[in-house]
Amino acid sequence: MSKNQISKKSIVIGIFLIILLISVIALVFNKPPKNSALKGTYLSSDLPFATMVFDLDDNRTFYFYNESETDKGTYENVSETIYKINSEKFNEHELMFNGNDEVRIEIDHETYTFKKDSDLPTIINE
Repeated sequence: MSKNQISKKSIVIGIFLIILLISVIALVFNKPPKNSALKGTYLSSDLPFATMVFDLDDNRTFYFYNESETDKGTYENVSETIYKINSEKFNEHELMFNGNDEVRIEIDHETYTFKKDSDLPTIINE
């Protein structure tokens, strides 16, 4: 092989290694938080009979129920910490999600915190 062929081969290998290194670094630093998706069953100690359910696997279906009402709709991610609920009760209503185990939402002009009870979306039929 000539020096010219070896030089071209070295350049191609160098470029490949640089691209590979940049890709690995991008994957490591852009990794989302472990529990970043809003899903599961959430309960509030301030509203003991209220439950919010977020079913990511069922087209982002949302359920809210308490001792006197039920509501069903969908939810969508607006930003890293904001989700929007589309349902009859919570039409275009936003909630704050801390990325792990709590959501805060305003219901009837009061702000409530719901904490994750389960990673599974659970509907209690009683």
